[in-house]
Amino acid sequence: MYFRDANVAIVVFDVTSASSFQEVGYWVKESINVASADDFVVAVVGNKRDMVEKRQVSEEEARKQAKLMGAHVYHETSAKDPKDVQ
Repeated sequence: MYFRDANVAIVVFDVTSASSFQEVGYWVKESINVASADDFVVAVVGNKRDMVEKRQVSEEEARKQAKLMGAHVYHETSAKDPKDVQ
């Protein structure tokens, strides 16, 4: 229902929580299955990039898994550091 008539889904997870990342696959799959647009785009975003010492999901692994899940884009950001917000 959340994705109906949408052109883009942004699935955000916490890079300091492996369990948060485990849920990403469900939401990517669900958004692709429900979306009706032919050019539907899924972006996966890792948040809390600034918390390097608490990181549980590497950027490399997240990028690789996002691609395997069918996401078109992977990006990392931090709500505390606006330079990563595009």
